[in-house]
Amino acid sequence: EITNWAGQWNVYEWDVINETLSNKLLMEILGYQEMAEWFRIAESNMVNAGCKLLINDYQIISAMSATRKPGWYTNRRDRYMANIDQIIADGGRVDRIGFQSRIKHERRDPQLIYDRLEEWGNAYGLEMVGTEFEVINSNPGDWMEYIYTDEERAQITEEMMTQYYSHPLVTGLNA
Repeated sequence: EITNWAGQWNVYEWDVINETLSNKLLMEILGYQEMAEWFRIAESNMVNAGCKLLINDYQIISAMSATRKPGWYTNRRDRYMANIDQIIADGGRVDRIGFQSRIKHERRDPQLIYDRLEEWGNAYGLEMVGTEFEVINSNPGDWMEYIYTDEERAQITEEMMTQYYSHPLVTGLNA
């Protein structure tokens, strides 16, 4: 399947693996070492030789603050880093680290976003990209219901763009 998909499109970047923290059944069945194999297959079959290969997950950079969900960020960060470390150790080519960037339930402190980017940049020195950026209202009845005004959406968008593009390793923020 990866061979087929990688050889079809002349893309500039590709999420080879998306959401490894939640969608891990294949890794549990086949073994986590298979992640590196998927990166090798993508690399050997991609149309554009300059295509950047990504791993991507959610609630990392945009994870809720520690005051709202204690330990949530550090737990996800550590698990995501373990997956990236395993891919690299097993010979997979990871060019960029992707961070889904949905904002929901609370407004994030812009400094928190930048500090997390800095942490990842210092840990890996790899290019980073914000993916799936959007500011979304929580669903009625959610544990923490929040509806954003148009002004808040605009302000959060400006803040996210400023934080992401202020970091020298960030190559994009995709909405």
